[in-house]
Amino acid sequence: KSSAGTVTLSGTTGLDYEEGTWTAILGDSSGNNMNITANQCSYIKIGRAVVITGRLVTDSIGSASGQMLITGLPYSSKSDNSGASCIPLGYCAGISVTAGTTVTGRVSNNSTTMSMFMWTEADGMAGFDASNWSANGQCQFGGVYQSNS
Repeated sequence: KSSAGTVTLSGTTGLDYEEGTWTAILGDSSGNNMNITANQCSYIKIGRAVVITGRLVTDSIGSASGQMLITGLPYSSKSDNSGASCIPLGYCAGISVTAGTTVTGRVSNNSTTMSMFMWTEADGMAGFDASNWSANGQCQFGGVYQSNS
């Protein structure tokens, strides 16, 4: 956590402000993690809003085989349905998906984990598995979710 303070907006009491870095873990739902060679993740938290950005690059998928997850988010999300949020992956390379497929992440309720999914117009939503990722895969992402605190 590199800095903290209070922000006061018109008509509000002070909101906690914090910014810093976090270490993402990329792996599957069974806890098999990939080897990350570039892990550049940061966050800004104002009140309950947590803005995350990240860039992950791997050189090995290890024994990962199931649905992919990014874990280690800097704050646990809210425990009710307003805590769920979608985080777009704006850039991916070294992945195997059909043209026109969108890869996204979903932060579930009361969680520090983002489950990865892929969407196509023809097929709808499906889990994004380690089989869709290559040893030299990479992604960049950014979005907002609400925290418990």
